[in-house]
Amino acid sequence: MKVGFISARVPTIIGFYKKILSYQKEQRISQQSRYEAFEQIRSQA
Repeated sequence: MKVGFISARVPTIIGFYKKILSYQKEQRISQQSRYEAFEQIRSQA
């Protein structure tokens, strides 16, 4: 019973972990693009 409960929870834990990783990756990409846009504005000024 306990083993079945744990194995049933594993996919949700993995999915949750992947969601966090992809969210962090998106945040890093958006920060980088924001920084690049700022650099372009500064170079034009």
